[in-house]
Amino acid sequence: MTLILTVANSKGVHQSSDFRLTDLVTGKLRSDSAGTKQIQATFPNFHLQLAFTGIAMIGKTRTIDWISDELKSFGPSASVQKICDALAKRSAKSLRQYPGYAFTMVIAVATADKPFVVAVISNVRGEVVRGSFAVSKRAITKPFYLVSGLRTCVTEEDRNRLEALARDTERSPEEIIATLKSINSSAAANSHGYVSDQCWATSLSAAAGGNRHWQTSGHGQSGSIVSIQGGIDIMAELRKLSGGKLGRVIVETGMVGRGTPLPAPTGEPRSFTISGGSTSVQLNTPTGTHCASGTIEQLTSRIGARLNETVCIPFANIRFRSAPGLCPDFPLPTGFYPHFFAPFLLNDVSVPRWWQFSIGHWIERGEHHLLIPQVSGAIRNIAFLENKEELMVATKEANWTWPKDGGTVSAILYADVSWRSHL
Repeated sequence: MTLILTVANSKGVHQSSDFRLTDLVTGKLRSDSAGTKQIQATFPNFHLQLAFTGIAMIGKTRTIDWISDELKSFGPSASVQKICDALAKRSAKSLRQYPGYAFTMVIAVATADKPFVVAVISNVRGEVVRGSFAVSKRAITKPFYLVSGLRTCVTEEDRNRLEALARDTERSPEEIIATLKSINSSAAANSHGYVSDQCWATSLSAAAGGNRHWQTSGHGQSGSIVSIQGGIDIMAELRKLSGGKLGRVIVETGMVGRGTPLPAPTGEPRSFTISGGSTSVQLNTPTGTHCASGTIEQLTSRIGARLNETVCIPFANIRFRSAPGLCPDFPLPTGFYPHFFAPFLLNDVSVPRWWQFSIGHWIERGEHHLLIPQVSGAIRNIAFLENKEELMVATKEANWTWPKDGGTVSAILYADVSWRSHL
């Protein structure tokens, strides 16, 4: 069983979900690890946090896996409504063989310049389990709280605490997360073993300039939350790159929106070094024919910058060569482009989850075309970065062409780097 607690107001949506998985037949404990019932996904215009309660495995297929597959199937034009409709349809299909079992997803959504949204996909109406799934979406314009899953284990006193949290617009996300964890722990003591004492908590909050900030926080358990960006599971890919040795990510943060203009630079310059490694890339036609290959090699850059100062640096060498043989023309693919990963170091300290980049490739009128979209991300609590500081790195969008018959291209990819304070 799962317990999902959700509180929301105009300043943000905050949610906790416990870790416990029990066997559908025997009722015995199967798992207490993070990431078995929680998932997050980032799309070009919004970010969502999802938790579910109910059946966690159907046959040999984990519920978290088919939810992840559905989210990964959406391209840049995804909308919250389309995602909810697809998840409702898949839920009905997957749970058809288990009539009478309750299943609910609770999704918190952040979109820049728009109210936060809480969406619920469920076959439960009141206390009755139905044969169909309904989608309800609520734009958050006033205080709201929701208890999902084993609702009877949450006391009236703790429900009052949830209502007070929803009404309090002055509390920080960290304070709200701490309170949700406390209420989850209290509920676990009343659950007869069906809710874990520890939980995962998420926060979507308003930031300056209409932006939306998100963060997640684990509470004492192993495992990591499934994190989807650009149609791929970031954590799964990083585990492959690390040979399965990637440690758990405890706190993650990100931003949805246009970003906030920096104030004027201040203070003395600080020196730091950005470096990385080389990544080999093979480019194929849509039918799988090898048509080009190359390397993207991150350069070592020694930077001196004041607080809130932006510096443009040569970030990576790009080298590609056409493959032997004939490759037909084909258009730029629609949807997500192939993604690749490269190591990223700040002052020789490895930074998890950076650098991920995508490549759009097509052949037109005898020429290869290569497009690398902009990639940006904030780095915190690593190397020289102190509390309330971050390093923002944004590679510039770039595109190149070269002949497909024995041609080559060699170029530089540039990036803007800003050392700055964060909210």
